[in-house]
Amino acid sequence: DARLYSNLSELNFAYQRFVPEEFLKFLNRESIIDVKLGDQIRKEMSVMFSDIRSFTELSEKMTPEENFNFINSYLKRMGPNIRENNGFIDKYIGDAIMALFPRAADDAVKASIQMMKEIIVYNSHRANQG
Repeated sequence: DARLYSNLSELNFAYQRFVPEEFLKFLNRESIIDVKLGDQIRKEMSVMFSDIRSFTELSEKMTPEENFNFINSYLKRMGPNIRENNGFIDKYIGDAIMALFPRAADDAVKASIQMMKEIIVYNSHRANQG
């Protein structure tokens, strides 16, 4: 059934948006379907949290649509810095990002520095937008 295969493919793609592919690799699983309750590994990683300073105060001055666009614009700029430095985003928590760096702590530090540089550019862009 081509339709069944298409639905399964879409379902698998949807899960990938919420469960990082890297988790599946660490568990030696090919798909979310293969994960079983209790699957786990022990691995040393660096964890980085990043959020927008004074976000609540900023968001109170925006409409819901402006809030949504602001957060998405911010996240679009931050994600590549994490991936370029061998990290991956575990979850988004409101305006915050939780990223994991399985290779080295230096990767998290490098990503953080790039993110700070990107914030300077982003803040300048936002100031020009008013």
